[in-house]
Amino acid sequence: MDYELTEEQRFFFEDKGYLIIEEFLEQKHIAELRSALAESISIRRVCETNGNPQTGMTHIHGEKSTRIFYILGDHPLFLELLDWEPMMPYVTGLLNQMPHHHASDAIVEYGSELMERPMGWHIDGHDDGYRNLRPIPLL
Repeated sequence: MDYELTEEQRFFFEDKGYLIIEEFLEQKHIAELRSALAESISIRRVCETNGNPQTGMTHIHGEKSTRIFYILGDHPLFLELLDWEPMMPYVTGLLNQMPHHHASDAIVEYGSELMERPMGWHIDGHDDGYRNLRPIPLL
């Protein structure tokens, strides 16, 4: 796969505010990440339920739905994604030549549990939905 940002991708991102790249990760890598995430969630849920200290926050929403925050230290695979080489042309091309880490969260939601509570949608960050004095996305 060619890991170069195209003008079509840039336009889509600037217009919609997101970018989907099909088959960006290999299936084996995805399976490893999902396994690491399941392990982290299991450990974090036990810590949260028992009141044990943990790095980051854990929000339990039902039998399975879980949000874990600050996951980079939970598994080496998460930390490796922080500056994963194939991703960097997209990060630097769409966001900033000198990117910084903002958040490392994982949100796993199951439909029935999600539908039973309010959404709580918001824009992350300190700029009220603007980047370089432009609205995000350009709608």
